[in-house]
Parts: sequence; structure tokens; C-alpha cells
Amino acid sequence: MPCGEAPHGTTDRDLGATISRRLGNVPALTEVNVRLFQNCVRVVFPALLFGVFPAQGLLASDLTFYVGGVNPGNLHSGARQVNLDGGAVYGFRLNMNFIPTVGLEQTFGFSSNFLAPSGLPDGQDSNGFIYSANVIVNFPLKNFTPYATAGAGLIWQHGSDNLPVGGEFALNYGGGIKWKLFGPTGLRFDARGYTTTKVYDNSLNMFELSAGFFVKF
Repeated sequence: MPCGEAPHGTTDRDLGATISRRLGNVPALTEVNVRLFQNCVRVVFPALLFGVFPAQGLLASDLTFYVGGVNPGNLHSGARQVNLDGGAVYGFRLNMNFIPTVGLEQTFGFSSNFLAPSGLPDGQDSNGFIYSANVIVNFPLKNFTPYATAGAGLIWQHGSDNLPVGGEFALNYGGGIKWKLFGPTGLRFDARGYTTTKVYDNSLNMFELSAGFFVKF
């Protein structure tokens, strides 16, 4: 399903009954979640990209294409525990420095198996989108640049009905290293944690590891 469309469920009532029995009374993605996602993309992203730092104040920038994986924690609803599966994630990160060692980085991540409840029946979809805006602090060395980062954004789970997460505000924090190869190119390794607002009776914690290829411009 294209990003931004309202989620839709299956028409097979037997499949719906199966997942309901496995997960219990799990709320589906609502129109409020969809509006939250749309407002984040339409308002927050352009404001951060163009409004916070004027173009003439930006220094060197880099664009990273990355692949990785996420390992989520479990959720609790009363006495019931909902186990979530890990999955692959891919996307890009755009970093714009506004002083030599400090910049604003935005991440757009995608997944076709995102925070899926364990035992999700065949034919059910659990897709995901991650957006975050982070401050990134670099510690440049000769060929390596370690960095620390922290920020906020949105994780959005969509696809079939009865998915447990939906659209949630999320904080993230972590760090990594950039390794210069030749010219403006290099490799990047990143580790970060995500913490959402309340999902069921607790917050959702998620750990992400990724590797990527970056180009400076």
C-alpha cells in the first residue's frame, strides 16, 4: 500500500477472526494515526528542512543509503504479552551541517515486515515507515568520524487490521562511525534505540543496527 493512503483490512472474515484470537482485543490503525503521520510529513519535515537553518548557513552535507534490521521489545496489555518479530529496514539519511561538527540529519526508513506480531497469519501485511529529525555531533579523525545523535520523529505501522502499534511519536538516540573511502564516498555503521510513547500498558523500545554507503556534497 502506498505511503499516505488510509489502511485497509482483508475481506476474509476467517483471517480476521484468526488474528483476533491470537492477539486479543488489539486496536486497529485509526484515522487519528493517519492524520498524525500526514501532519508530520507535511508540516514538520519541511519546517525542519528549510525553515530552521537558512541555506546560506549550511556547510558540508552527506547522503547515506542504508540497510539494517530492527529488534523490538515486547508489549503488554493487562496480563497478555504480545511478542513482536524483528525485520529488515532500509532507507536514506540526509545530514546538513550548520557548524563544522554539528548538523541536522533526517532519516526516512521503510520496511515490509515491521514490528509484526508473532504468529501473524499468511496473507496479513505489517509494513512500516520511520521518520526522524536528529541533531548529530561529529568527532572527526583522519579517516574515521565517530558521531553521537539524538532526535525525535514518527514510526508508522500499516497494512492489515489489528496491528498493535499504528502511528506513534518516537524518541531515538545512538551513534556510529563514518569511514572515508575515496573522494567524497565512504561507509557508515550506525546503532540506535527508539522509544515510543505509550503503546498498550507500556512504551515500545526498539533497537536498530544498520550499515550504509554515504556521499558528501
